Amino acid sequence: MNTASNSGLVMNSYSVPYGVSKHAVVALSESLHLELMQRDSRVNVSVLCPGPVFTDILNASQRNLPESVPMPLAETPEQTLLKKAYQIYIEPFSSLFWDFSPRDICIMMFSLA
Repeated sequence: MNTASNSGLVMNSYSVPYGVSKHAVVALSESLHLELMQRDSRVNVSVLCPGPVFTDILNASQRNLPESVPMPLAETPEQTLLKKAYQIYIEPFSSLFWDFSPRDICIMMFSLA
């Protein structure tokens, strides 16, 4: 089971690197699925593409940087704009999906497997 995002199915203009990486996960999953089917494998491949999930991705996205990479002292204008665009993007979905945490998505995913 691979996890991508709805951004792996439809691109948006404010987060190209994120969308491209999610498209890659979808393409890899689909290709592997087809290859395994052609070999009559008992192994299956699926890809989960959830919509907005309540995370702190924009504020916590630098947490995985090595300690040798200094953290910026202040938010850049680009980061401020990205956060505002993200808030505008998720607003229509908030009443539908905002109740789902990453843990909720994981539980649903394994209940379908």
